[in-house]
Amino acid sequence: MFAGSPRAQTTQGFDEAIVYTSGKFAPTLLAIAGNYQTAEDMEQSFLAKNLENMDREVLVFLHDGVLTYTHAKDSAKLRAVFNQ
Repeated sequence: MFAGSPRAQTTQGFDEAIVYTSGKFAPTLLAIAGNYQTAEDMEQSFLAKNLENMDREVLVFLHDGVLTYTHAKDSAKLRAVFNQ
């Protein structure tokens, strides 16, 4: 899954992009604005690991350059990050 990809190599991309999924969360690669995690990286992430293969709605966004995972029902966290 990719979001916020740069339009050219001279730009960084749109770091306020999000990834929204529903159903089983089992990506092999996830990237937002050039920040990415592979399935192996996600195994090390507590939040991503807890969401893996679960049938639910998931939001992924960048916070201080780090991919952050949350349940869609917790979207208030996302709004709080972007309204700072």
